[in-house]
Amino acid sequence: MTIPDPEDKLNFRELVTIRKFRDLPEALLAQGRLESSGIESFLADDNMVRMDWLISNLLGGVKLKVEEADVEIAEEILNQEIPDDFDSAEPEEDSREPRVLPFRKRWE
Repeated sequence: MTIPDPEDKLNFRELVTIRKFRDLPEALLAQGRLESSGIESFLADDNMVRMDWLISNLLGGVKLKVEEADVEIAEEILNQEIPDDFDSAEPEEDSREPRVLPFRKRWE
């Protein structure tokens, strides 16, 4: 095992809270939507809420965090409406086409 040089600096990433959830399942679904679009996201206070869900209000809920550069696209993804019926073969004529967001692979 090598001991790191004290002169080495850590790279800290600034994370921005974009949503707060009272319940853990909702936070996990939102995180899954972002991760499936290629946006790395993190949950804060999720383990505390997992251990005792009554503490969620005290902590301010489960916080969904992303990097500052991804805030705008993450908001757009989370604000997209989820259709009630996934089995409809033909789209309605008066509805707009949903915007398809590109998949971004960040871990190369």
